[in-house]
Amino acid sequence: MTQSMDSISNKHQLLAALLLVIGLFVWYFDGIIDKPPVGHHCWASSDRLSLAMNYYDNGLNFFKPATHAQYSKEGIVGVEFPIQSYLAAMIAKPFGRHSISMIFRGLTLLCSLLAMWYLLKLASFFTQNNIWAIFLTLLFVTNPIWAYFSSSYLPDTVSFSFFIMALFYFFKFRRDEESQDAYKTLGLVSIAVLVKMSMGLYWLILVGFIWFTLLFQRNKNNNADIWKYTFACFLCGMSIIAWFVYIKYLNHHYQSNYIFLAEAKPLWSIGGFQEIKAFLITVIERNGRLFFNVFQYPFLIINAIVLGGFGLFYFRKKRDVLLLFISFFFAALIGFVLMGKQFDFHDYYAIVIVFPFITIFYLFGIKLIAHWSDQQNQKIRYSIYLFLSIWSIFMIVECKSRIFTFHKEPHEPPGEWVVNKVRDASALDIPKDAHVLLIAGSAPNLGLIVFDRKGITKKMDPSKDQIDDYIHFMNTHVLDYMILDTKKYKTLVEFNPCLSHQFELIQETHMFCVLKPKGSRKQLQWQNKENTKAKQIYFNNFEPIDSCSTKNTLGKNSSSGFKSDQDHKYIFPFEGRAQKITSLEKGKVVYSAWVKIEKRTEVAFVISVKNKWGKKTFQKRNTIIEGNPNWQKVTGELDFEFTNFHFDQLSTYLWNFKGKEMFVDELEITFLPSD
Repeated sequence: MTQSMDSISNKHQLLAALLLVIGLFVWYFDGIIDKPPVGHHCWASSDRLSLAMNYYDNGLNFFKPATHAQYSKEGIVGVEFPIQSYLAAMIAKPFGRHSISMIFRGLTLLCSLLAMWYLLKLASFFTQNNIWAIFLTLLFVTNPIWAYFSSSYLPDTVSFSFFIMALFYFFKFRRDEESQDAYKTLGLVSIAVLVKMSMGLYWLILVGFIWFTLLFQRNKNNNADIWKYTFACFLCGMSIIAWFVYIKYLNHHYQSNYIFLAEAKPLWSIGGFQEIKAFLITVIERNGRLFFNVFQYPFLIINAIVLGGFGLFYFRKKRDVLLLFISFFFAALIGFVLMGKQFDFHDYYAIVIVFPFITIFYLFGIKLIAHWSDQQNQKIRYSIYLFLSIWSIFMIVECKSRIFTFHKEPHEPPGEWVVNKVRDASALDIPKDAHVLLIAGSAPNLGLIVFDRKGITKKMDPSKDQIDDYIHFMNTHVLDYMILDTKKYKTLVEFNPCLSHQFELIQETHMFCVLKPKGSRKQLQWQNKENTKAKQIYFNNFEPIDSCSTKNTLGKNSSSGFKSDQDHKYIFPFEGRAQKITSLEKGKVVYSAWVKIEKRTEVAFVISVKNKWGKKTFQKRNTIIEGNPNWQKVTGELDFEFTNFHFDQLSTYLWNFKGKEMFVDELEITFLPSD
């Protein structure tokens, strides 16, 4: 190796380049690092921040990750190795809960900087030229999608960062053949897979190449090494599989309806050739300036031409390197095909699926270009360096512009609430432990972390939905308050004149409103003979409502009643997972109510049990009234039992066989264990 200014031995250049990268990140994220999730994919970022906030609140139990969104029991959900969220919560303990967001971003940014340092060293090793190594690193630093997510909450950049570190030790092992580098590669790439399972194919490639290298170079000295490495691979592989199984267990046991683990949606699920073609064109048009900087496309083409024209000469003597390149290509291709439809909304999946191949693509291509430039005279070589410097400036400015675009302030809730910092809990006049229904788009956790309340986010149309739909949903999911955008509240009032009879306006600001259902929420007791193991559920025991005509009005003082749905049944608010009736696997339900039917028809009280797939496993009914125009009190009881207690779902409802108008008041339901 030469000791010239552009030699690998000049480490001062690499350190200067690292300072340049740090300076660029400071410039990129000035005024952003202390912000909550905002901008492009803030909904996905809020999910991870929610994990950290719940770790902080729930005693740092690593194996019970939970979110604000209550789509499962206690909000617990299976998630890919949440090391970022856990560390952010743990580090924030001495500084306070308010510091979680900044610490979270800082951890992601630190991993990104480490990855760029290792990439600098790896590129320098490949090219034997630090100028080209710096340029290659800048191709990533100025890549819009990589740069933007380098300080976000998503695990994709962290996974890719560990992959870059693993790749460095992989090539170091190929050069020095030191066993410690093999184990470092294994450990780092295993962490990358745990953080993001989509990195799995690259784990197989790196680990497999090292294993076969040890196998084919097997002799008396390294005979033990192959067995040690095989055992280490087995342990790491089983750890990855064990965590994957644990994710499935958590989702199953806690009945999570919100799955963090990426679901494969292959390209062929889109349709035929024309549909796939149209989809790919749409993805490229939409994300073309996101996947790569506009000033990077010319270099991508040059790199491809160089590899296509001169790569054969390079790979001819290094077939193992050619095999590595082809393996990475097919890993990216298979990952893209399997996750194809996901790229319509999850563009950041490219970081762990495509970028590992792009790294190899750049390394081998720039190695050949650097080798050619080093053979030129000094004047030509310095002219090339000047051109690279100017081109890098264009890439940096364009990347900053794209990052600014991604962080533009959104105009729709809950993003608007984030921008205006409504996240301060003191801005909300409801108890800290209250569960809320948040009418704010489809992002599960974004609005909930804004107000720092647990509950459910639902997308509804106030101009079309019936107010009774909101009440029924809140009762079904045991929600105390409803929060919605002020504009939507005014629309809701406009289309539902009876709103004030059913909801109380608790708080109104220029941005949001808080509503509370009227009528006392009463607690019914689970009872047994000694009443020593009483369990509570919540049930809205309807109080009389005045003469406001709505679809589902209840109360014998009303001027109108409710009509049942197309199945001729009205499901009362008690409907939920069987875990709510702890230890009550079979028993009976005792009911009483005042009922009035205007026209002669049959009404039955029904208790039904469905399994997690929605199939009925148990059902009984009692006919409680047959056409009586006067109010009368009916009572009765029904036995019930669960076939799969932990996962069955129980509901009680009145079945109005002919769907005629009817009235119900003072409904009381008690669950008793069997004698």
